[in-house]
Amino acid sequence: MNLPVYFDHASTTPLKPEVLEAMMPYLTENYGNASSRHHAYGWLAEQAVEAAKAAIKASFQAKSSQLIFTSGATEAINTVILGFVKKHPDGHIISLKTEHKATLACLDYLEGKSIRVTHLEVDKNGSFEIQDLAIALSMVKCPVLFTVLWANNETGIMHPISEIAKLKAKHSFEIHVDASQAVGKIPIFFDNLNIDYLTYSSHKIYGPKGIGAILSKTRVEKMVFGGGQQSEQRAGTLNTPAIVGMAAATQLAFDHMEAFVIHTKTLQTTLEDGLSSHGDIFYIHGNTSSRVSNISSIAIKNTDSEAIIQQIAHKFAITNGSACNAASTLPSHVLKAMGFSDTEAYSTIRLSFGWSNTSQQIDDFIKAIRTIVF
Repeated sequence: MNLPVYFDHASTTPLKPEVLEAMMPYLTENYGNASSRHHAYGWLAEQAVEAAKAAIKASFQAKSSQLIFTSGATEAINTVILGFVKKHPDGHIISLKTEHKATLACLDYLEGKSIRVTHLEVDKNGSFEIQDLAIALSMVKCPVLFTVLWANNETGIMHPISEIAKLKAKHSFEIHVDASQAVGKIPIFFDNLNIDYLTYSSHKIYGPKGIGAILSKTRVEKMVFGGGQQSEQRAGTLNTPAIVGMAAATQLAFDHMEAFVIHTKTLQTTLEDGLSSHGDIFYIHGNTSSRVSNISSIAIKNTDSEAIIQQIAHKFAITNGSACNAASTLPSHVLKAMGFSDTEAYSTIRLSFGWSNTSQQIDDFIKAIRTIVF
């Protein structure tokens, strides 16, 4: 079977050979439980987990922070948010209308439990006013958590985390950053950032699926109960192979970040310039905002994105938004929050690039789209 060109790296990435190589010993001969304290199999697994933690912390320059492994970014995000509410039942959560469903669905659940939640508006470029956050913070007298994506998973639009953190000088609140689409695309120095929690997922950076992490400057409230693993902050047998793989993928993402950004920015620019040269038929969402280099969200005037995706599915693997929303027939909540109509949202496709993509593939895609549209 000839598979199509893969332009959906924001949904997931292939496992890098180096990552698989690092994982293999812990899938085969060194298969012990990291919590088994009485024999060499357990000791080897524990050593591997500790080495992985040290490597991840070094990559993020987070040596003084805590690191908790989870089943993925969704669990990590939910743990931070629900943990805040567990500590502060009278607390208030502030977020954006364009957040990932892992955040929004959790907040919907909490609002149903009478927890106070504020969703800030964004503009046509997907940005929000820092002053709006400052005003919201000034109106709340109870503990506050602000939870925000560093880079949006549908549009790639980035939010100014350092500027947000400066508000802590005047307002007392906690900050959680979902960095799932930012890791490996921008420098992140966690200990120097005035934020409290950072979450991310391995499978967005050429690591294994089913493993995520929380970097935290305070103790994480336990949401999964059982044994005393991870300093009693998250129970369950540690997935040693996946943890080792996540560490390897994280190191590679940081070590090769500059080359990755140059490579994907070239592809992004080639695609967007190639389409934009055809007048107002193509519109790039967030084109005047700061964006990560590997995501392009493109509206095609007077078209149905589902129809286009189906027509080219045998040649190109693309999507019209987040993989987490694939079962939904509703228009993108991100684009709707940015002020676009249902018609404009339904006309949007998303391409996300990776190491394997080439300029020739971009040229071929542009030709295919032009054939359909014109």
